[in-house]
Amino acid sequence: MVPFKRPPVLLVPLCVLALGLAACSPPPPSAPAEPPASPQLGWEPTEPLPPLRTVRLRVGSHEVEAEVAIGPREQATGLMFRKSMEPERGMLFVFEQRRRAAFYMKNTTIPLSVAYLDTDGIVRELHDLEPLDERPVASATSDIRFVLEMNRGWFAAKGLGPGVRVTSGGRALAQLFPEAGVPAAGVFRSAPSDLPAPRGVE
Repeated sequence: MVPFKRPPVLLVPLCVLALGLAACSPPPPSAPAEPPASPQLGWEPTEPLPPLRTVRLRVGSHEVEAEVAIGPREQATGLMFRKSMEPERGMLFVFEQRRRAAFYMKNTTIPLSVAYLDTDGIVRELHDLEPLDERPVASATSDIRFVLEMNRGWFAAKGLGPGVRVTSGGRALAQLFPEAGVPAAGVFRSAPSDLPAPRGVE
């Protein structure tokens, strides 16, 4: 699943071609609940990402290993074209600033549950999404800084819902990933070459 944006008129028909589908500027607080537009990347993802660097997250009382999508290409591709994801693995999208998030499932066949997190790492919303469904699911608030994707049903199976806090190593996500800044030193557990290739990346 990847962040959604509105396609520019008479340009591309689908939103994946946006520069930083999740890296576009957040709408002002009074803006309507509609995904914001972004500049063009000039390409469309056609293959899965290689394994990304990971961070160990604590979601309530449960721990998961999450790949971290920060750059425009990483966020535009997300989990597209991958065939599966390990049970306690996920993908964390980190936005430079708070925004109204909107994700869809183009080219994504793994059933997912998505958590929209505010700047404090608190789960504000949870959504279950269908494989290949290209209808965007927008957040109800413009205060979203992180999005955590897990296998569908993971949050429900753990008894987790809105209000649960996501941290890493006892630190708030905002400490590890400052707004418009660089990740804190030592935040990542693995470099791409250290990780086994997910299915669909062989």
